Amino acid sequence: MKKLKRTLLNLFKAAKARRKIIKYSRNNNIQVAKEDLSRLKFHITGKNNSIHIGRLDPGTGIVEIRIHGNGNHVKLGDGVAVSSLLKITLGAPASTLGPVTDVKVSIGARSSFESTNILTYNSHSFIGIGERCMFSFNIQIYHTDGHAIMDIETGEIINPVRKLVIGNHVWVGAHVTIMKNTQIGNNCIVGWGAVISGRHPDSNCIYAGNPATLRKTGITWEANGAKCGYIANEGTN
Repeated sequence: MKKLKRTLLNLFKAAKARRKIIKYSRNNNIQVAKEDLSRLKFHITGKNNSIHIGRLDPGTGIVEIRIHGNGNHVKLGDGVAVSSLLKITLGAPASTLGPVTDVKVSIGARSSFESTNILTYNSHSFIGIGERCMFSFNIQIYHTDGHAIMDIETGEIINPVRKLVIGNHVWVGAHVTIMKNTQIGNNCIVGWGAVISGRHPDSNCIYAGNPATLRKTGITWEANGAKCGYIANEGTN
């Protein structure tokens, strides 16, 4: 019995070791599934940064994470899918930008991306994307203005960067730009080519246009068009 327990324990440890690895690079902590290493690219300058990535969806493309700074955190939940490229950039080694600290990026489980660029150049900022979101191609999540805008009399910075929050089950169409400090509620849709900013906390809404405005309420959406009869497209003539 003891031998059997020891064998089972060793098998469990071996399976766990195959499933997860921990990499350390200049005091940075990276936790990913071993099977996903070929899909991941890291470019990190700094220390005490952490990257935790759950098991990616099979067939996922490239996830590229660039961090210039210290004490930043990136977390992707289980089942995140990327068709082409998901790029996350925190800080930049440029004379007018520089390193960042205490940036937090969180992407919920089973969210999917065609090609999306997530970027901030500002310390102490937060980017949160909920679960089961669907992002089309050529999407920019631009959580910064890049440079400071100041009141001419007081010198006060008037474009601070704080939180960008996208709720659960949000569908973002192609060529959308999501600006800094934006909030989008659950079960919403952002239409093709929209530029959206500001607080939109209500659920079950469609936003479209540049600048994006509320176009419809009381909706929801289904990624599987065959499941709800959309692909069959019957009774439309």
